[in-house]
Amino acid sequence: MHTVYAGFRNLVTPLAGFEAILPEAVSKTRVLPDFGPFIAGHDPIPEVTLYGNSKANFVAPGGEGPPTAAAIYDRRTGQLRVATYEQAVKFLRLIRLGN
Repeated sequence: MHTVYAGFRNLVTPLAGFEAILPEAVSKTRVLPDFGPFIAGHDPIPEVTLYGNSKANFVAPGGEGPPTAAAIYDRRTGQLRVATYEQAVKFLRLIRLGN
């Protein structure tokens, strides 16, 4: 396996219905700057995301940690293979165990 990029995006989505009383800076969905312990490299395909993808399985085993999804993107074919729920859970457990 060859990993060119590993990372995540932090999205802030405010509660609906407060747009009239809150400043725009806190009442609009925003993407925060990329930061975190699992970011490595530069994202070569920023237009391919899992957030909003109906096939993506976001999981948080045991209710711990942020909801996370996993996928493999084949640049040659343009195919995105999204991990199943079970694969995503197994992947996260392996990361947390450090195996």
